[in-house]
Amino acid sequence: MPATVARDQGKSTFIKQTLFDDPYANSAKINELWTESGRDGSISTTLVNKMRSEMGLTGNLRGVRGTIKRSAPAEIKRPYTGKKRGRKPKSTLATVAATATEDASVSARLGLTSTTSAFRGRNARLNRLVDVEADIDRLLFKVMGLDGLSEVEDTLRQARRLLYRVIG
Repeated sequence: MPATVARDQGKSTFIKQTLFDDPYANSAKINELWTESGRDGSISTTLVNKMRSEMGLTGNLRGVRGTIKRSAPAEIKRPYTGKKRGRKPKSTLATVAATATEDASVSARLGLTSTTSAFRGRNARLNRLVDVEADIDRLLFKVMGLDGLSEVEDTLRQARRLLYRVIG
């Protein structure tokens, strides 16, 4: 019966073992360890990344930024630089959006917004007329919500019909 010959460790096994010992090792570090162990050739970055993925170690492998090290306690904070990072909380976003919408509607009611700059090109006049028609519709629905203003409703409908004739 022939004796079994121990097979030399392959690249994949070497990478897995290295990543088990040092989960932050990148392809350069693994290639350095590969040549230090006396093996020929090199290990491709693709193979290293594939093994990292299989082991669930994918992610950012860049070095530590700044002077704060990974072993620093969580109580130490970086100095405030004036720039806030990340998303704002939903409640803040909702408040900002509501304020902006309210400001826009107030300025539109007062006639402070300029719709002429919003429409340009060949169909600018048509777009403005359609915008006016939409405003009449909104106003008509508001008046319909109030009781006893049937004459105003009829007048707004008549104005809308005249506008349809102009739009064509």
